[in-house]
Amino acid sequence: MIWTSGPDKLCDWFNRAWLEFTGRTMEQEFGNGWAEGVHPDDFSRCLSIYITAFDRREEFSMEYRLRRHDGVYRQVLDVGGPYFSVDGKFLGYYGSCIDVTESRRDAPPTTRPELERLTPPAKVGGRASPPAHPDKSPSGTEIRAALARMLSSDLFRTSPQLGAFLRFVVEATLRGEGARLKGYTIAVEALGRREDFDPQQDPIVRVEAGRLRRALQEYYASAGATDLVAIDLPRGRYIPIFRYRREEQAIPVRSMSEDGSLVVGTVHAWRKSVEAIPGVRLALVSVAVLVLTGAAALLAIGRSDHPIERATTAPVASDQQLISAFRAGNGMPFISVQPVNVPGASPIVPSALRTKLLDALSRFDGFNITSEVVASANQSIVIAERLPARRYQLGGTVENHDGGGTTLSFWLSDVSASTVVWSRTFDGMLASAAPGTTEDSIVRDVAVALAEPFGIINAYERGRSDIDPRHACLLRAYDYLRGLDATLHSDVRTCLERMTKLDPTFANGFSTLSMVYHREYSTGIGVMPGGPPALDRALKMARQAVALKPQSARAHVALLLNYFARDAFADALAEGDAALQLNPFDPTVTALYGAILVGTGQLDRGEAFLKRASAGNTLNPTALTAYLSLVSYLKGDLTTASRYANLDISDTNPLGIIVRVLVAAQTGERDRVHRLTEQFATIYPALRDDPRPALEKFIRSQQILDRLTRDLAAAGLGVKNPSVRQ
Repeated sequence: MIWTSGPDKLCDWFNRAWLEFTGRTMEQEFGNGWAEGVHPDDFSRCLSIYITAFDRREEFSMEYRLRRHDGVYRQVLDVGGPYFSVDGKFLGYYGSCIDVTESRRDAPPTTRPELERLTPPAKVGGRASPPAHPDKSPSGTEIRAALARMLSSDLFRTSPQLGAFLRFVVEATLRGEGARLKGYTIAVEALGRREDFDPQQDPIVRVEAGRLRRALQEYYASAGATDLVAIDLPRGRYIPIFRYRREEQAIPVRSMSEDGSLVVGTVHAWRKSVEAIPGVRLALVSVAVLVLTGAAALLAIGRSDHPIERATTAPVASDQQLISAFRAGNGMPFISVQPVNVPGASPIVPSALRTKLLDALSRFDGFNITSEVVASANQSIVIAERLPARRYQLGGTVENHDGGGTTLSFWLSDVSASTVVWSRTFDGMLASAAPGTTEDSIVRDVAVALAEPFGIINAYERGRSDIDPRHACLLRAYDYLRGLDATLHSDVRTCLERMTKLDPTFANGFSTLSMVYHREYSTGIGVMPGGPPALDRALKMARQAVALKPQSARAHVALLLNYFARDAFADALAEGDAALQLNPFDPTVTALYGAILVGTGQLDRGEAFLKRASAGNTLNPTALTAYLSLVSYLKGDLTTASRYANLDISDTNPLGIIVRVLVAAQTGERDRVHRLTEQFATIYPALRDDPRPALEKFIRSQQILDRLTRDLAAAGLGVKNPSVRQ
């Protein structure tokens, strides 16, 4: 049940679930009318909690009895939080309630006073933990809340067929109808196929299931990184499984003391208060997260004072609307790196650590890095009279242990919302022989986790509706470039073309647009008949990006791709070396350089860069996995090649399909070879008899091309190819 209130503390909206629960009309609930349903014994306490939190602009949670439409009082848990306009104006509160009556009946009698004691000052600053008994499964309420959050993400909103597939199998499983989840049933009831559908002739369900598994992996690596309930679709079956994700430590938060100084606190209170209610904590947090990320956007759509929402989502937004929504700092977020708190003697040199963090983070495109100390959670930056950009604060503490060793903890908070969005602890650190080098590997890990295109900050930004249109455009482009969803190409290209036209200084936009044009060249997707060649457009955009921002590693990578495509290998490798020197931390830069080395025949060196780029990743980009498989194949390591080939490589990436055909042929999987060759021929019919043109977009070494062409011919692709050299 969802509600909102204005800046005058009076409620101004309730969703249908609330009205159906109470059996009252919207008009009856307006203002303080909703309080008529609160049990008289709970009213004064609830009012005190609400007013105290409201005046402090803090989140709150409280439990009380609310009268249902049948006159029965039900125990509800209510979570609320403030929301603001894009210029920082306080607009009121929004919140959610969940009926916890049944769970409260099973809870120990001591949990209620403990909850009531802790809830008034509690802040929802971080991720709560799964239950103490990991053998328990999520409830249906928790699963549906997790499903709703997932389907509201950009990843699934742009793939309605995947959303329909997922919703169908989840709901069928929750109804106990898992046995019905067969290819035919899913095709007809979820994907809209006719009743004469033949799963043996049409592989649509298997294809969509593969896409769904990859989408789930990508979701939990980005927008769903903090979800508490996971939905998985095991290989070889269509019945999903539901589980709690692993427990994490309490997240330290930076909060304001009474005198305005920054102090270090924890979110133990919130976690303990919610853990006191068996079976409810996760449901509430899941619903609360859905509300906090989704309700504000829903409200903004209906309010006239939300220019960013109109500018970034309205299909007919004017140029002036978009420009008026541009924020300071080229629309990119600001990261303020705070001094690290190091008590006493320590192997960690605080000034060196902070300097290294500033240097590492500043090498990534898409962020403005500052070293100023944030003195107020409400301060904003205004540059060129534009709207303030989002601000993040990175802080850290060092704890020295008596028995030796050091623990280093970091956290990142959203300054405007006073909310922790990420934390990480490094335990058992020992002093290095060279002073000041102990923390080098940690600096790399922190920088990559936060600032790479699919890092924590961009994942957090993806869930918001009030970001700069240029930044929103970049995030969509990153999603597209990571995979190969042809349906996204036109939208991404149009968006980047428009933003670079409106802002001729948008260097990140030019370099990313160059990569999108290069994608047209390498795959043939979205090629515009009669227009300039895609490779010419890509080179022009790359040169513009380097001219605007010569310190951008991504801009030099764009040039690297263009020179490689023109067989200017010396120039290409020079640009790759420059990109690596500018940003040795960005795994995307490292991966692309490794791929180019493989394409020129330098397998060992290329493989080293590819493995370095993939180290520690839970989900690698499609192209990276394809190249790792290709290298293993070319080196005769079929076991490793097969392992990489089975890591859900894209169903449309030509190189990925070709590599899987090669591996399957060598391992004797004839049925798979036939299926993959037919799939390739369906997607790229012109390449069936001669796949060499597709390979030449990725591989320029003639020796490697000749070998691959011969092997493909033996597998049934390119059997009429006259260019195979004997």
